[in-house]
Formats: sequence, C-alpha cells, structure tokens
Amino acid sequence: QVTVTIKQSQHLMLCIEDDGPGVPQEKRQALFERGTRLDTYQDGHGVGLAIVAELVQSYSGTLEIDDSDLGGARFTVYLS
Repeated sequence: QVTVTIKQSQHLMLCIEDDGPGVPQEKRQALFERGTRLDTYQDGHGVGLAIVAELVQSYSGTLEIDDSDLGGARFTVYLS
C-alpha cells in the first residue's frame, strides 16, 4: 500500500509512505547518493532518489526519510 499526502500552509509538504520493508536507519542517508541501491534483484541504476534530492535542494527544500505509520518508509518533501 502506498499513501500520498499533500498539505499546503506556509510551505508545501508532500509525503509518500508505504507498508513495505522500510529502510534501515544506517542506509537512509546513502539512499540520496547516486549509485546507491538497497536491492540487487531489480533493475535500476540507483539514481532516482539522488535526482529527487538534487531537485528538492535546487528549490531550497528539504527531503526527509523516516519510519511510516504503515510499517514501511515515509519520504517527506518540504518546499517554501
């Protein structure tokens, strides 16, 4: 299950969370670096979240990852 929440007040908040296996604490920061992949059984180059992080930073925003209430991971973007 994937849930997307958007809220707007003084800033825009976009929250995407799932009920998957989550992301171990020690691997979270590395997810935003090019070439980082948590799994090797699926195709990919490990650039998706790095591009998202660069795009968010280019708009002076922030990108956070933490545990979802659904049991998986929650990615939250804040833009002013």
